[in-house]
Amino acid sequence: MCMTVRTMLLALGLSAAPLLPAAAQAQAIAPDRLESSVRTLASDLFQGRAPGTIGEERTIGYLVGRFEALGLEPGGPDGQWVQTVPLLHTQLGTPTQLAVTQGSETTPWTFGENVYVSTLQPKDNVSIDKAPMVFVGYGVSAPERGWDDFKGVDLKGKVAVFLVNDPDFEAVKGEDAVGKFGGKTMTYYGRWTYKFEEAARRGAIGALIVHDTPGAGYGWNVVKSPGGENYDRVRPADRLTSLQLQGWVAGDAANEDNEIGHGLSVNRRANGDRDRRAKGDHGIDARPRLSGTAQGVARRRSAKA
Repeated sequence: MCMTVRTMLLALGLSAAPLLPAAAQAQAIAPDRLESSVRTLASDLFQGRAPGTIGEERTIGYLVGRFEALGLEPGGPDGQWVQTVPLLHTQLGTPTQLAVTQGSETTPWTFGENVYVSTLQPKDNVSIDKAPMVFVGYGVSAPERGWDDFKGVDLKGKVAVFLVNDPDFEAVKGEDAVGKFGGKTMTYYGRWTYKFEEAARRGAIGALIVHDTPGAGYGWNVVKSPGGENYDRVRPADRLTSLQLQGWVAGDAANEDNEIGHGLSVNRRANGDRDRRAKGDHGIDARPRLSGTAQGVARRRSAKA
């Protein structure tokens, strides 16, 4: 891993229309112009736009040019368009061990095939040694919506296992969750970022989300595409996440033959394979349950400059 200083693009006049120069206000929103910008930034020339790459430099140059064309003025320090932002850049090598144990049976998982993880820990080695895994349903704590998947469970030192999306994503009439969240429109409670944040707030040392394409909105190929890479802003030691490893479990690794996947079919209703016996597992009264133990050991590999 490495700590790198990156840039944040800043411009004045973006927060409210009246602050925009007259030339910028006069331009009507044009779908073809938006499409052109997206096509440009998504082109091979920009190489994915990742921090620390030539693609980032080209992206900033492109955006500065567009801002200047709109008549905007830079809002960074000393009249600059950018300011420095220290970032933590981590890149895991192939983990030396990834497995889940249930009872007396240990099942190895292959990185990128059965499971995908990364880390935001600023150290050379990360490991989870026989930590209890706790299945927490959708992992939502929303008192304003009358919903709590955790029921006071202690996640300290454990690996939390979540379903993706909101509790009502595939709820049907008569179920507790109907109308409590956004239905097919994901709220922040359904996002992977919220689930990792919630696991860390509760002291978990690992967090895994069971992937399914309808719930996530993208396939497993998107999940594993970063190849173990992650970014975060540099944080003081007392503000670091408690999560040693965070990531996803492929749907076929969490199947009906084990506790992790016992309720997965609730999240696969669109595929027509829902187990009606699992109906109570994700309702408003459902409680977290132990799902085995997890082992994971990974080392960093050289990060890109």
